[in-house]
Amino acid sequence: MCKIKLALEKLFEQHRIVFWNDVKKELRSEFETLSLDNVQKLVQDNNEFTIKYDVLVRNPDTKFLIYREGERVTEKSNWMLDLELAFAEFKSDQFSIWLGEIGLGFEFASFVQEHVAFFKKQSFRDRLKEILPGFDSNNSLRMKMLAICVNAEDRIDSVLEELLSDLANDKMEKFNSVVKCSLDSFLWKMFEQNYGYKSNNPSVKDFAIELFKSCYFVSIKKETKLNSDAFVLMQKWKDSRKRVTDFEKLSLEFESVLDIEHDLANRTREELQSADHFKIIDKKILTTLINDLANKTISPEHCLKFITLRKQTHWYKENISDMYEAVHHAAYVFKLLSEFNISISSFEDGFVKYTDNWYKLDLNYRKFVYFVRESGQSSPLIPLIDQVENQYTNNFLNRLNNEWQPHVDNLTNWHDGGVSDQKCFFRKTVLPILEKNYKVFVIISDALRFEAGKELYNRILQENRYEGEINFAQSVLPSYTQLGMAALLPNNQISLNAEKVETVFVDGKSTMGTDNRRKIVSETEKYSGTVVLSSDFLGMHLDDVKTLVRDHSFIYLYHDEIDSAGKNPDTLPGAVERTFDTILKMVKKLTSSNANRILITADHGFLFQDKDLDESDFLSDSSIEGELLQIDRRFIIGKDLRATNSSFKVFTAAQAGLIGDVTFAIPKTVNRIRKKGSSIRFVHGGATLQEVVVPVLDIRKKRESDIGYVAVEILGGTSHLITTGQLAVALYQSEPISNKVRPLQLKIGLFCGDVLISDSKVILFDRTAEDPRDREFKLQFLLSQEANKFNNREVELRLFEQTKGTDRYDKLHKVYKYTLRRSFTSDFDF
Repeated sequence: MCKIKLALEKLFEQHRIVFWNDVKKELRSEFETLSLDNVQKLVQDNNEFTIKYDVLVRNPDTKFLIYREGERVTEKSNWMLDLELAFAEFKSDQFSIWLGEIGLGFEFASFVQEHVAFFKKQSFRDRLKEILPGFDSNNSLRMKMLAICVNAEDRIDSVLEELLSDLANDKMEKFNSVVKCSLDSFLWKMFEQNYGYKSNNPSVKDFAIELFKSCYFVSIKKETKLNSDAFVLMQKWKDSRKRVTDFEKLSLEFESVLDIEHDLANRTREELQSADHFKIIDKKILTTLINDLANKTISPEHCLKFITLRKQTHWYKENISDMYEAVHHAAYVFKLLSEFNISISSFEDGFVKYTDNWYKLDLNYRKFVYFVRESGQSSPLIPLIDQVENQYTNNFLNRLNNEWQPHVDNLTNWHDGGVSDQKCFFRKTVLPILEKNYKVFVIISDALRFEAGKELYNRILQENRYEGEINFAQSVLPSYTQLGMAALLPNNQISLNAEKVETVFVDGKSTMGTDNRRKIVSETEKYSGTVVLSSDFLGMHLDDVKTLVRDHSFIYLYHDEIDSAGKNPDTLPGAVERTFDTILKMVKKLTSSNANRILITADHGFLFQDKDLDESDFLSDSSIEGELLQIDRRFIIGKDLRATNSSFKVFTAAQAGLIGDVTFAIPKTVNRIRKKGSSIRFVHGGATLQEVVVPVLDIRKKRESDIGYVAVEILGGTSHLITTGQLAVALYQSEPISNKVRPLQLKIGLFCGDVLISDSKVILFDRTAEDPRDREFKLQFLLSQEANKFNNREVELRLFEQTKGTDRYDKLHKVYKYTLRRSFTSDFDF
């Protein structure tokens, strides 16, 4: 009854008089109980002239529903024919009810018969009624019905994405719905029309396999069965955050079906440069890069450029980046080693050259080890691991410190080298800030060596409204925690005595533990200071931090992740990365609490080698005479120590700038003292540059934003005519990425009006190269069949910026205009 009423109401929206012919005489009761607003009901039963007079003369503005039972009379005998032709007829059979409900004319009855399963579903009819406007043919109507069957948008690519999703998840419900509604033949016609897909036994899986195969062939410049729209579809599908899981499931399945591994055996790395449809492609590329880099059959520079290009590909961005990053840092180690000119003219010159450039080798070695760990796949990297370890140890670590050691040996006093003394940190760095009536907050991170401090400095300055400088200081010797922490406190003199060798004293006060250090800091003349552990600080409420900042002139905050991890060197590279995150949180929490001047430094650095050491790297303490009080891997503390050979350098307390009756024996270069139970791969206490160069970061918060994004331009000289099925462009990143110039991610495609007529690409402009040629991005766009409609029209290459915090690209960054002038078109003329 409800359906009849709805259908009639739809008819009365357009007609004043509606005839209801009940041929089977089975709906009289429904007519009699039917109630329609502002509609008068009449029964036609040999009273035609009365009805005509009523509806045309007496009530010319009233709506009438005229009901008649039985077979239709012939036109010659039908006295109501003129009215029936002038107004509307309601048919009470099921198809007519459905058509009336949806708003389609009765001429679509045979169409309904063809797809009756579709129209039987109320939800399908309701949805069709919503999206009905705008169809201009039966096929247009079928397209809408197809979209409804699979719960897609009214586009063939959206329909296909839903079918591929079902395929990826081993489901058939949506395709079965298409078949049940007799729309499968139409589906295959659409696949042929839009993508060039033909098959004697078509299926969604067969199409999907052909899609992957064709797009792979396109990337390696081979002929393909499908057309350019198939490639455009693939680009959009695999770049969709919503569909990425579907793509990856099918990719992993089909690389076996298509035996891609066998095909890759005959492909060069250069052929595969832009191919990213199968994960195994990246495995092939990584294998060749690893072996070629290890065997020196590819230059580090070429390797770095190749990896830069691969950064834009799918699997790199998804889950294989750690492997590429490991290779990247290995290549950088080899590049730096090829440029490594070891020459040190003085003790101070060693500090300057290390902090200007040589530290990068330590940084990239650490990052290499970190990404090997993060990849979880060390086996494929073994050829490279062996080369990196050997070259880092033999060609850098040993060579550097062999060249450095004579300058240490020539010192009578440890601090005679002309480098800023760590013991003067408070007096020369903290106190001048306090004397200008500024508050200062000091973060001391245990074992934050210079290269890590440099990376941390860059990380901080990449944040908005931060500025600063990074300098260095010469640590105390031995370069171990208790002595280094004491040197950073306010002090006039530092003492260490044989009687209590485990405790370092500042001005006669013990520096052992947080409470003793807090006491020393709090007793600083004229200025109120305190000490807080990083774990306590990070757990404080922001209001409590603001109170802490308000009530003190300076605060020492102690942080320890790197040194703690040294007990298990396998975790050390990860601990350094976590340290960056932790200290950045501390800095932001301080600046949110009105702290605007922050110093970050360390007690000492460290030596780190990931491989097992050779026997020749160890020394015995038996070559040291005297009273041995404390033995560590990198130093011995005792009384009246003397070296019986040239393997150790000995300093008295006075020569080390301390008060006391002890002497120190320091192994030369990178040698360790044999000792049970302690780490040999992570050590400190000695006099290598890695151990004694400590960073001093001076960070300030600015009032105004100082972050910008890199500019992107199209290189000149490019033709403004498009005459084939593709467009090649070269985009230029105008400057290198730096601390204050951020990368810019753009989505780029060719448009005519609001219509995308090519594939679109998401490109991250993030290159740090100084050479402008290394900041060029060469892109190729394939035109879709839709482009054929716009021949001899102006089209635009549009660059859209990503909306922060979303996957949307709404803001137009730049537009470049072209004229599409193709003398002929083909499915894939590239």
